[in-house]
Amino acid sequence: MAEVKHTEITRILEEKILSRHYQDRLPPVRELVREFDTSVRTMTKAIKPLSEAGLVVPTSNGTRICLSSPRRKRTGVVNIVYRWVSERRSQHDILLDDLKKLVAAAGCKSVLMEVSDAEIFNDVEFWKSARVDGHIFVYSSFYNLLSRHLTLHNIPFVVGNWMPINYGVHWVDFNNEQMMYLLVEQIVRQTGNHRIAFTFPGSVSTGQHWLKERWGAIAAHFDLPDYTGSGLCFSKDLEGAAREWAALPAPPEIIISNHQNVRVLRESFEAKNLPLQLVLRSDVGEDTAAWRYSGADYHLLAKEIWTVFEQVVDGTAGRPRSHLVDFNPKINFDLT
Repeated sequence: MAEVKHTEITRILEEKILSRHYQDRLPPVRELVREFDTSVRTMTKAIKPLSEAGLVVPTSNGTRICLSSPRRKRTGVVNIVYRWVSERRSQHDILLDDLKKLVAAAGCKSVLMEVSDAEIFNDVEFWKSARVDGHIFVYSSFYNLLSRHLTLHNIPFVVGNWMPINYGVHWVDFNNEQMMYLLVEQIVRQTGNHRIAFTFPGSVSTGQHWLKERWGAIAAHFDLPDYTGSGLCFSKDLEGAAREWAALPAPPEIIISNHQNVRVLRESFEAKNLPLQLVLRSDVGEDTAAWRYSGADYHLLAKEIWTVFEQVVDGTAGRPRSHLVDFNPKINFDLT
C-alpha cells in the first residue's frame, strides 16, 4: 500500500476501533507500519489524535483501547467545577443555577466546587477518588493534564463555556467564531468602515491563542487591518490594549468589546481626539453609549452541557468533540 497521509490513517484506525476490529489494544506500531506501508514517524502522528481524543491510551504494555473500559458505578452525584467567579456571578449565575436545576430534575444531587488554587488540578488522586458520576467543568476550570487521567480511569466529564478545541474533550460552548463573523458583517454592511478591532478579557493563554487565530481569519476575510498587535486585546489588560491602539498611525474607529469596564477605551481615544464607536453586549458597560447586541442564551447553553454530560455518562456521546450552540446577534445601531 502506498504511504497514506497520517490524517487518513487516523480515520481508518478510528473506524477499526469503533467497529471492534481491534479488541483491547492496537497492534504494535511496527505491525501497523507494515500494514499501512508507511513510516514510524507517520504512524506516530496518526495515533496521536486518537490518544488526545481518549480513544486510546499509551501504556508500558502497548496502546490500550478505552472503549472496553467498565462503566463506573452510579452515585447520583454530579460535581460542577468552576473558577474565577466574580462576586456578581456568585450571587446569581444563569449557567450554574440552570445546571443545578437540570441535575435535580434528573433525580441527582449536585456539588458546586469553586477552585481558586490551580494546584488542585495537579492532584490526580483527588479527581480519581471523588465519589461522583462525573464532572462538569465550566468557566475555564479545566487543565489539559486532567484529560488523559480522567479518560484513563473512565471518569465521565464535560467542559462548558470557553474551551479550546484542540484539547480532545467533549466541549460545549457558544459558537463564538460565528458570533464575531456576524457582528463584523453587520458593521461593514451598515457603515462601510473596515477599521474594526475586537477585544475580549481572556484569562487562559490557550483561549487567547484560539481567539487570536479565529479573529485573524475573520479580519482577513473582511479585509480588516491587523489590530492584534502584542495580543493585549485578548487579555484582561484593556488599558494596555487601548494605549497600543491609540498610538497607531491609523487606529481602529470601531471596537467590539466584551470587557465590563470600557471607559479606559473611550478615555484613551478622547485624550488624542480620536473617533471611537463601541459595540457592546446589552449587559456590558451599561452606563456607556454604544451600539448594542443581545448576549447569548445561557439557559440554552446549560441544556446542551447537561445533554452532552448525560450522553458521556451513558457512553453514547461518541468521539470527544466540540458541541457548539449557535446564536445570531443583531446589532441595534441606535446609540443606547
